[in-house]
Amino acid sequence: MSNPSVNVQDQQKIIEFLLLKNQNLLLELGVVQDVEEVSLEVVEKAARDVMASYPQPPRDESEEEHLRELKGLLLEFEDWKLCDIRDRQHMLISRFRSLLFNLGCNDKTCKEVSLPYLQNELGNLESRGHSLRFVSNLKCILRDLKAWRMLCEGRLSEEMDDVTFWRKMRFAPPSPSDEDSDSEGPTLCRDAPHCNDFDENYPLGPGISKKRKKTITEERRMEYKFLFAAEAHCLRCLKYYAAQPDFDVNCESCGKNARGWADSNTTYNIPTDIDAWLRDKNL
Repeated sequence: MSNPSVNVQDQQKIIEFLLLKNQNLLLELGVVQDVEEVSLEVVEKAARDVMASYPQPPRDESEEEHLRELKGLLLEFEDWKLCDIRDRQHMLISRFRSLLFNLGCNDKTCKEVSLPYLQNELGNLESRGHSLRFVSNLKCILRDLKAWRMLCEGRLSEEMDDVTFWRKMRFAPPSPSDEDSDSEGPTLCRDAPHCNDFDENYPLGPGISKKRKKTITEERRMEYKFLFAAEAHCLRCLKYYAAQPDFDVNCESCGKNARGWADSNTTYNIPTDIDAWLRDKNL
């Protein structure tokens, strides 16, 4: 039986959302395979490798929360791989309904409930001393609900930010060389999609469906390289690409194209530190 709070069209968006979410989980884990073809064993091993990179015990609450969330994402992925389409839909809708129930909005549908209200109620739960694990789980569901709503409204690719599902793993601890990377010369961070095949096949960044896959032209290669393959998630990667021998940061053509591209509707939101760096270079 279909859920009365989600119509057929929105249920189709749930299928699309789950594909995006799990494909981006693979990207975060460094697994370069199609989400529907990859085996559970490969993903589980990649997740274990990431978990093993954390200090034991975790140094603070954010690391502990991140590890717990990663384990939750892995369990969700395992369930997704083992279920048929109908069950996948029902599982996510059930999570959304549990969020509304726990935040006192059981009389609302997933599409009509106020997201700011849910965020505020979640903050109230946290301030009243509820279990960290319980609140953390609700935060994950709220992020999914927000991303699914944006997908339904056609705003997902234009308004991606740190609270949507593909930024869940950005609290990973820095590598030992991160702190002194400037003195050693620019290096890519652990999250950078720096594979040449990735750059050529996915010029609009990760999370783009196969239907939108394009081949980058030589004329625009430098422009995309400027913002490290179209995923401007850290200043460190930007400095790395800008330091390459074949890139001239003062080139008027490159600079103008990069700034225009950064301001276009085809990009992700540019983080503040990167935007400030662009302005400093008069870009």
